[in-house]
Amino acid sequence: MRPVRLAIQGLTAYKEKQQIDFSGLDLFAITGPTGAGKTTLVDAVTYALFGEVPRVGDNIRQMISQGAERMSVELEFTSEGSRYRVHRATGHRGAPTARVDRYDAGSDGWLPEADRARDATDYVTNLLGMDYDGFVRAILLPQGQFEKFLAGKPEERRKVLDGLLRLDRYQRMMQRANEIASTHDMRVAGLQQALEQYAGATPEALEAARAQLAEHRERAADLNMTKQALSDALHTAEALSAAMEQGAKAKDSLNAAEKDLMTANEVLESGQQAVDGLSAQVAALAQELEASTYDSEMHNRLTEARTASQEAERAAKRLAETEALAKEAGPRIKQAEKRAAEVEKAVKAARDNVNSAASRAEAAKRENVAAGLRRGLKRGDPCPVCGQKITSLAAEAHDVLDEAEQLLSAAQRAHGDAQKAEQVADRDLVLARQGAETVRRQLEEAREEARERADRVKSLLEGESIDLGEITAAIQQQEAARRERLRLSDEIKNATKERDQKAAAIQAAGTDITGPGGECGARRRGGRGNSPAAGVGQPLA
Repeated sequence: MRPVRLAIQGLTAYKEKQQIDFSGLDLFAITGPTGAGKTTLVDAVTYALFGEVPRVGDNIRQMISQGAERMSVELEFTSEGSRYRVHRATGHRGAPTARVDRYDAGSDGWLPEADRARDATDYVTNLLGMDYDGFVRAILLPQGQFEKFLAGKPEERRKVLDGLLRLDRYQRMMQRANEIASTHDMRVAGLQQALEQYAGATPEALEAARAQLAEHRERAADLNMTKQALSDALHTAEALSAAMEQGAKAKDSLNAAEKDLMTANEVLESGQQAVDGLSAQVAALAQELEASTYDSEMHNRLTEARTASQEAERAAKRLAETEALAKEAGPRIKQAEKRAAEVEKAVKAARDNVNSAASRAEAAKRENVAAGLRRGLKRGDPCPVCGQKITSLAAEAHDVLDEAEQLLSAAQRAHGDAQKAEQVADRDLVLARQGAETVRRQLEEAREEARERADRVKSLLEGESIDLGEITAAIQQQEAARRERLRLSDEIKNATKERDQKAAAIQAAGTDITGPGGECGARRRGGRGNSPAAGVGQPLA
């Protein structure tokens, strides 16, 4: 693997994007003071290939530059004559991304090979013939790691060397050679065993073997004749045994047929009576069912009428409540109007008081202008008339002016209170009128609803005048009649099923009597035809 180009951004000291071109270099050294970022370049190569860095392992986010949101590394390299490009990126949030591309000279473009982090690492591992640990120990050998390779366990050093020198292919060759040698050893052993078996194959032994073969052939002919005789005897014995077994089965069948004949006679004697009784029971139940007073249409209509009647009662109740509210609305409006008129008068009177107090205060001010000017002044203040400093102030009486201003302030406060009371009264009057209008509309709606509910009940009852209690009683009667009808239907179904089963049993018994079993039974009794079941088997009514 030879690096061609390395691009870094957001990796420790390389916050801004940096590119390094290795093309045309066979041997180079990275130099610089401590902290300049030499090791970071090696870390970038390792991170691009395997997604890990020796200093932090797979906790790559520690390598993101201060103030950067993510880091990215792109490494372009050659391996075994082909050119590859690996791009990896890691941010503070989200999963890391990775992609491996291969340069295609024919199309002069990059073809994707892997587009996920794990797939990219596996692809690079297979391409380089070593994993991350082997790369770090054998190729990279970062700071402080060389002694780890030297001090590693034998199996660890062996694993690194296997990855570097491709020793696994020689191991596979050795295994294949051992398999071939084992196969040839087995063939040699087989041939050796065959040679040992044919060690005594001489002309004398062959002649003796031929004489022995002739004797065996004669003995075989005699044995074949004996075998044929024994086979014929065996066939005869098997036929005799089968005949005896068939005779025993025939006797058992005859006994079973006689037993079935007796059972069939008993069924025929008692079955028809049971069938007739069940038929009569079915007819009686059918008459009761026909006489049932249950009417499904009437039941549904009564149920709907009960619901409509309940709704009509609730509508009538709402109508009564709304009428009561309507009766209360008139006095409430009159009271609000009276209150508004009183407050309006109070506002007018307060306004007149304000005007009167203002006139008196203005007159008092004109009469005592000097006193008004001296009010609030003290020695050393400039005179509001001549501008000279005041050295002394004469005592003046302000009783009339003070009283007039106090009266004016009180009148203004009373006028403000009266205006607020007028606003409240006007609002109450508006609300009272709006409430009355709402109650009026509700009253009309309640009357219309009560009329519709009453008409609905009358329509369902076809003009009959029945109260809710009578409707409920009629529904209960219909439900009782419906339960009785269901009971009768179940009883008819069960009785019909039982009757049909007994009729089928009688039919089967008649067939058994007139069939082969019955004929056999007649022959056992000497051909007599006067058995209790004689004539049975005719079609049942």
